[in-house]
Amino acid sequence: MIPIRKFIQDVSFDRIDSYRINHQPEIHCILKFDKYEILDSFGNKLPNSIVGKNLISNTTAEHITSLTDPKLIDKFRNLFVEDSVKPLNQETPLYKNSLLFYKGNVVVGGINVSFNQGILCTINHEFLSITQTDFGKLRAFFFADLKHNPYEAVSYFGNIANKWQEHLFPDFYFNPHWKLYETTIGTPILCLNTNRAKLQIETEEGVLISPAQLKRATYVKYYPFAQKRKMFEMIFSLYNEMRSDYDLPEIKGDIESILPFFVRLNSVTIPVNDKDDILLSFSNWDEEHGLYIRINEVGDKMEFDF
Repeated sequence: MIPIRKFIQDVSFDRIDSYRINHQPEIHCILKFDKYEILDSFGNKLPNSIVGKNLISNTTAEHITSLTDPKLIDKFRNLFVEDSVKPLNQETPLYKNSLLFYKGNVVVGGINVSFNQGILCTINHEFLSITQTDFGKLRAFFFADLKHNPYEAVSYFGNIANKWQEHLFPDFYFNPHWKLYETTIGTPILCLNTNRAKLQIETEEGVLISPAQLKRATYVKYYPFAQKRKMFEMIFSLYNEMRSDYDLPEIKGDIESILPFFVRLNSVTIPVNDKDDILLSFSNWDEEHGLYIRINEVGDKMEFDF
């Protein structure tokens, strides 16, 4: 492992190009057997780097800016003043930001950065060590001088016990035990704005997710308002039926503000067969059994699964 200060000192460059990579919504980053598999919308593999083999550029690369001002080049070189022999993080990296260094018009080096995980590597896949202080300065340089957006949506949260919680749709974790692709999805189902739940996509022996399954997951993410309202009313009606059995309080006023305190969406399951129903699982007043609803975008189907 190379300290980033030494790596930068050993590279002679007069231009820095900055990029975002693997950010587009149609790109799927799947953590599978401790390694990320990055696929485009056609299922083609993409490098977890600004460049792949033979320095071929990552086709998802979005050029942000170029720096040629000697003062800014020197500022970048002088960011790193401490040597660290350890990485900030030992996780499997997923890189979303990159730099290429040029001498004239020739690429002489580069780095890939995961700000969410605190991991860096060269374009030759050598890990770089960096101190927490210098990493903070690198982050500030990206946002202030390289014009990267510090408020862009985070798709990887890192090092959480339940691996699916580390990811946000359309990025996934492949669960090898259950042969499922799992992630976190934001959806308006049974909430005022957005509720986060577990999304699991079934497969046949772990084959890739189909475009139709991704389309159905997107349907859940942007669940139609009329259907959302219908579900509120359906669950509220069931709530009133169950009040006496479970000693539940009477809900008065805006049910969309109050009902989510008693019923919460836990998971969404997308089946292999595109004609089969999507299964929604809720926690509710029945702590042992919960509540299940089947929906289907065909005919706006919505019914309880008892």
